[in-house]
Amino acid sequence: DYKFLFTFSNGVESTVDFKRIIYHGTALRGYLDVTKFKKMNIDLDKSDIYWGKNWDMCFHIEAYYNETAIAPIKKK
Repeated sequence: DYKFLFTFSNGVESTVDFKRIIYHGTALRGYLDVTKFKKMNIDLDKSDIYWGKNWDMCFHIEAYYNETAIAPIKKK
C-alpha cells in the first residue's frame, strides 16, 4: 500500500496514493519496497515530505490538500 493520510491543522484530511508516481520514475523504483516507502519523513520548516537521506523523492505538503491521488507529469 502506497497511501498516506495527511491531516492538516484545520482538520482537513487527505489520503494520497503515491503508487503511480513511484511506478513512473525509474529512479524511484526502490520505493516499491513498501518497508522503504513507509519511511517517509516530514520537514515542517520547509513544508516538505521526503524519502531517503538525500531527499530521493520529495513533495510540498500543501500539494496534497484535498487530493486523493497524484500522477506523474506527462512528458510532451
